[in-house]
Amino acid sequence: WYVCTPGAAAAGTVALAAHQIIINVFFLFTIAGESVFQTAQAFLPEFQEAQARAKTENKLAHEEATDKVRKLAKKIIAIAFCIGVLQSVVSFIPTFLFPQMFCSDKAVLSAVKKTSLLLALSIFPHCMTIAIEALLLNSKDLDFLGLAYVVKCVIWTVFVFKFVIGHNPTLHMLWIGMMLFQYLRGATWVARLLLSGKKLGIPIYVRKHRRRKIGTARRDAEPQH
Repeated sequence: WYVCTPGAAAAGTVALAAHQIIINVFFLFTIAGESVFQTAQAFLPEFQEAQARAKTENKLAHEEATDKVRKLAKKIIAIAFCIGVLQSVVSFIPTFLFPQMFCSDKAVLSAVKKTSLLLALSIFPHCMTIAIEALLLNSKDLDFLGLAYVVKCVIWTVFVFKFVIGHNPTLHMLWIGMMLFQYLRGATWVARLLLSGKKLGIPIYVRKHRRRKIGTARRDAEPQH
C-alpha cells in the first residue's frame, strides 16, 4: 500500500494531503478484515483435522466432515461479505458528506470528496478477500499464495511508477488503480477457491445431486428402530 505515496506525491501537495486522509480511512476500515482472518484461522483447523481423520475411516464420514468444512467456509465468506458492504457504506458517508472532519483546506476537502466513492469501492472486497486468503492459508496452499502475491506486487508497482507517475499523475487515477487492484486480488482468490477448492479440501460449490447423495447415505447409515 505504501507504494501509493510516491504516486500521490507526484500529483502535487494537495493530492498528497488528500491521499494521506483517504489511505488512513482505508486502513481504519480494513482492520475488520484482519479479525475475520483470525477467526477463520481459529475455527477452521479443528474442522479440517476432523476431515483428515475421517478420510482414514470411511467415505461417508469423510464426506460429512468435508460438508462441515464447506458450510463453515461459506459462513465465513458470507460474514465477510456483509462486513464489506457495511464498511464501504460507512467509509463513504464521512469522506463524501463530512470531509471537513479531516481538515480545513478547501482544495484538500474537494479532492477527498471526489475520491470518496473510489475509497468505498476499494474497501468493499477487502474483508472477503482476506477471509478467502485465510481459507487458502489453512489449506496449506502456500506456493500459490506466495507466487500470486509476488506477481500482484510487481503489477501494482509497475502501474504506479509507469502509468501514474510516468504520465499525467492525478489522485483520481491512483485510486482507480487501487480499486482495480483490490478487485483483481479478490478475483484471484475467488477463482482459486472455486477451481481448486475440492483438491484443497474446501469445496465451496457442490452440486445439488451430490448433496442429496450425502444426505441419503447419512440416513441409510442411521440405525433403524
